[in-house]
Amino acid sequence: MRDKILTLGVLCLVLGYGVGYVMGGRAGDDASSHDGHSSHGTHMKHALFNVAAADAPSVSISVTEDAKSGWNVQLATDRFEFTPESVNSENVVGEGHAHLYVDGKKVARLYGSTFHYPENFDGTREFRVTLNANDHGEYAVDGQVVEASLDITHDHEADDSAHSENSR
Repeated sequence: MRDKILTLGVLCLVLGYGVGYVMGGRAGDDASSHDGHSSHGTHMKHALFNVAAADAPSVSISVTEDAKSGWNVQLATDRFEFTPESVNSENVVGEGHAHLYVDGKKVARLYGSTFHYPENFDGTREFRVTLNANDHGEYAVDGQVVEASLDITHDHEADDSAHSENSR
């Protein structure tokens, strides 16, 4: 009887460890490829850093085809300073960095106003940027994320791109 209890205990430990390892690995995968809670399609979002409308930064985005390859992303901000030296520290209103998403997938953390997106494509892609505080929380006013998005449609054969911007 004692051997059966010992065997059952060991079996439970092995199974518990295995299930915990698998579940923990999945959570780790989610955390590394996304940034928190479900939102906007496939991208995950951070907690909000709500600020008063009068203090809120703003952002707009432009995307132009690079003469050699890929696309050049340019951000214009107001009441916002990029502070890479302060990432992961206490929030200061008007400081932080940006996150760039393409078709809902986070592709970069931006510490400045320019970024080269190296992929060429045909069809339409959505480029979206959020302004983020030092703790990575998304700047928001009354729960609305401070962001800008731009749909880029490109056809290499026609070599004519269409752009439409949507910013908050």
